[in-house]
Amino acid sequence: MTTSNPNMQSVSDSERRMLHMLLPNDVLLLGRPALQHLVAGNKEYCELLEQFRSPFAQLPREQKQEIVHMVMATIWSQNGRFLKHDPLKGTISILSNEQAETIIRQNLKHAKRKHKSVRNGTVQKNKKKKSSKATKASATNKRKQKNRDPSSHQKLGIRRNGDPKRVATNPSPSQTPIQNPFGITPFTASTVKLFGRSASGTKFGDV
Repeated sequence: MTTSNPNMQSVSDSERRMLHMLLPNDVLLLGRPALQHLVAGNKEYCELLEQFRSPFAQLPREQKQEIVHMVMATIWSQNGRFLKHDPLKGTISILSNEQAETIIRQNLKHAKRKHKSVRNGTVQKNKKKKSSKATKASATNKRKQKNRDPSSHQKLGIRRNGDPKRVATNPSPSQTPIQNPFGITPFTASTVKLFGRSASGTKFGDV
């Protein structure tokens, strides 16, 4: 028993004919979600967004455009085009380079927010773990120092002059702060370098 695609059921006959005219790696950037889900190239495009999400989120602003160009160059290298669907005219046309860049950048920004929230959650989790380890280390160090210091064994039970009510005690040790022997430092995020081929110097002509 086969189940029909709900996206295909919401597509008109004319839209189906337009989809059949697309190339295998075309990307429909603008259009109804039902149409976008049926375009094979959109799957490859979504995988590219996942691949470039992390470097885009951590690169400085002036270098983010290189990521956008790398996404575009990857699709073009596979003979793909960036398209838009006009529901009023019932047509699919090619986007200009500027329009495609704007949409791709917006898509990467949405992925960036998701990645940033996950990363911040990981940072907070790491801080809690390190704080817990520091507390345990401090407590362990206190116990070791107490066991080594004979002055910590107070009230030895030595009677003075046979008076059972008077019990000699050793003087309490000076309350000096215990130094942290582990040198725990605050968490700092490591710099993530972009790897792979660069799109700098690549000329992007009009489509």
